[in-house]
Amino acid sequence: MVKQSYAVNVLQEHFAKTAGRYDWDSGLIRANGPGHTREVSKLAQTHAGRTSAAYYAAAVLCGQMDEAFGSEILRALRALQIVDESSPYNGAFFWYREETQVSDSNAAFFTLMPIVCVALCRPERIPSEHRREIDDMMRQALNWFAHETEDPSLYYPNKIVSDGALYAAMSQLLGDRGHYGKAVHFFERWCAYTTARGWGWGENISPGYIRIIVTALRLACMALGPEQAGLRARLRAHMETLLAYSAFHGDYEFVPAIRSYNFEGHTRQNSLMLRLIGAIASDDERLFRKEGLWHWVNFTLLFERELETPPQPLTLPVPRQRKERVFDDCYATSWIGHTGRLGSLNRFPVIPGSYQWPTWGLAWQTFPVSFSIDDEQISYLRWLIREGDRVRSHPAKSYGENYLSPALFRESYYPDIRLRSAQHGHALVVVRSMSGVHHHFSEAADEWMIQRFAGSVSTYESESGVSWIVLHFGAADVAVAALGGITSDMGRHGAIEPEVEQEGDRVTIRQVLYRGEEKLHHIARLETGWAVVHLDRKLAESELHQRLDRLRIEDRSFRDGEVPRAPHDELREVRLFDGDNRLVELRIDPYDL
Repeated sequence: MVKQSYAVNVLQEHFAKTAGRYDWDSGLIRANGPGHTREVSKLAQTHAGRTSAAYYAAAVLCGQMDEAFGSEILRALRALQIVDESSPYNGAFFWYREETQVSDSNAAFFTLMPIVCVALCRPERIPSEHRREIDDMMRQALNWFAHETEDPSLYYPNKIVSDGALYAAMSQLLGDRGHYGKAVHFFERWCAYTTARGWGWGENISPGYIRIIVTALRLACMALGPEQAGLRARLRAHMETLLAYSAFHGDYEFVPAIRSYNFEGHTRQNSLMLRLIGAIASDDERLFRKEGLWHWVNFTLLFERELETPPQPLTLPVPRQRKERVFDDCYATSWIGHTGRLGSLNRFPVIPGSYQWPTWGLAWQTFPVSFSIDDEQISYLRWLIREGDRVRSHPAKSYGENYLSPALFRESYYPDIRLRSAQHGHALVVVRSMSGVHHHFSEAADEWMIQRFAGSVSTYESESGVSWIVLHFGAADVAVAALGGITSDMGRHGAIEPEVEQEGDRVTIRQVLYRGEEKLHHIARLETGWAVVHLDRKLAESELHQRLDRLRIEDRSFRDGEVPRAPHDELREVRLFDGDNRLVELRIDPYDL
């Protein structure tokens, strides 16, 4: 009897626990609830291709697929595929049986990925009749992936690397040398872009999408032939960079994070990749808590050898810091101390045009500045706009409320919203601004969100005149100071008195930029500033005050005489000192892109 690998054994165990939970309807799993795309967001029932395809792949791998039932699933999946040479989506898929139009074009990848992984890695498990149906789907899908990779959105790595990987794997499986050559050309171009400029809008620091990019890169490496050894080595190097970044954070959530849905500020990750990077010592229950069959199938097949003998748990120095390039001169800085973490992007949005649009944008799901206390919570900055009874925020309150309406304002034109920060170790300063505000609202604020807070809050004015707000968590103290800014009625830089609000176990530290009658505002610039010092342990009151008395902040705005500047467009410099030691310095020029 052939000994099963760890990965296959775990997949079989996971499949046995979940297989009986699904309700089937004509070859697709029926969900008693809406789908994520606009067209099906209000329906009481939906039938999804992604979950049905993952079930099929898992059942085939586990030897639990009835051949007739498998054919029924494949025919139902095939019915979701667009077969129309006149359509720009020819070869793509709908996410749900109930859809009639494409509003999210990623369904092709998520539907085909587990099936293609089985076909590439375990072809002997697929019945010949099934293989003919799968080949028909793949052959049609080549049209779609050729379309996507010919004029690729190189800034969107989660999507485009996935599309390219499937394109390479399917063309290899079908023996289509023409499409295979185009897939190779795409990856040559993507590697050159990523090496020269970085990861586009930043999914290399996304706790969730980094896993999808890693699996896609591994699939691409497996699909490339021996004549592409050099390209494979470059793809593997990019994959190793992502794995090393994940290993630096261990089993904790990233701070900062781009494209995360961790709105409640949980500190731990749940992922099969934790075993792959040596972040956990054993078969931790968290491996089973979040990952569905889709992830299990892909990781089982693509990383079977590594999952069998994972690396020993890493022992990394504490404290430690990593500066990770995101795109061009934008970097993510992450500091990890004994009790918590502090992270920031030096610039957000990372690339122009990505902040917000009526139906998409990264701001609602990005945490550009955040700090955490291990096993307590992650606190983060967010913009808040109130329109009557409706509150919009970046980051959002929840996935469901904001996926289909992610913009900060109801109007379809938007102000220029920016963040600039500087961090060194446990200390940072950040300036946030909105320019060209022509929008309706009754309140605008910038606020620290501190959720599930079981500690206390105190204030202290240091000898240098800085008013510190100190959050006393269970394991450590964190000091926050509100710097100057520009409110709706100021027109130039000045002091903003912060407000501390506590409701249940949630605390917010707020700089209110406008509060009053809801009206259409015309404001050249709104601005806030913050300083944060993560003290990394609990301090007695006398020691805390001694530490804060050593901290000094210089915050000035001025004209340089080199170009004309209105009062709201003056240069700004912020410096944070610990005694005579300058910890961080930030210079802001509103004219800089």
